[in-house]
Amino acid sequence: IDAPYGDSFVCAVINQAFSTNLHGLLGFKVKATAKANIAPSATWLLANGPTGIEYVKDGKEVPAELQSEFKNSSISSSCKGESIVYATYTISRGGIVDSSCIPNTKQPEDITQCEDKSVPLVYLNKSAIGRFYKSDSATVKQLLLRFGVVQIKERLIIGWEGSNWIYADRGTDKYSWSTLAIDSTTTNFEGRVIVAESDELIDCLITPNDPFCVSEMDDQTGIVRAAFCLIAGALILPALTLLL
Repeated sequence: IDAPYGDSFVCAVINQAFSTNLHGLLGFKVKATAKANIAPSATWLLANGPTGIEYVKDGKEVPAELQSEFKNSSISSSCKGESIVYATYTISRGGIVDSSCIPNTKQPEDITQCEDKSVPLVYLNKSAIGRFYKSDSATVKQLLLRFGVVQIKERLIIGWEGSNWIYADRGTDKYSWSTLAIDSTTTNFEGRVIVAESDELIDCLITPNDPFCVSEMDDQTGIVRAAFCLIAGALILPALTLLL
């Protein structure tokens, strides 16, 4: 995944998408679930963002006495970066496309068609950014099993092997694989995942032997095997590029 450097990166939204690893989180999620290798279009997120915030009460306009506290406001679709804050709403409404369709080098004027006039292929439509808090390593592994990639701070965790996390380390021009010892004593992991409509809901009361439901103590090997099965496609990404 190319990093946002060079004269073409004049849009704060694009830089913010890279620096917060939203670009990588979306790209690896698409790779893990749709087996597609894309460079997410941050300008697509910009163009699909909400245009304003409107407060309502019981489905109606906020009463006059509350309007000074709850003021409606507009959201700029410029490159200043404000709209990226609402990325989860944007993804839910419009998903994400490859930057070969909607380039990251300029603000799109028309998102009904790609740069080459073809119809945009949209991934992760009706998805959302989910957050987790106060979690242990077993919970993080379960999140990997279900969602394919987990972001903890600046790191994108894509799997584990033995006592090490495997994560995608963002460099200046690409991601490379690195490992990090798993802290099995902490219960304070927190981060985010992309929750897609296609992600399977698992009821452990019905399927107690599903790898998602097996505890780390009971069957660590099984969980590892299942995790690598799930993200096998993502593991070949070092040989690929998510070009802008």
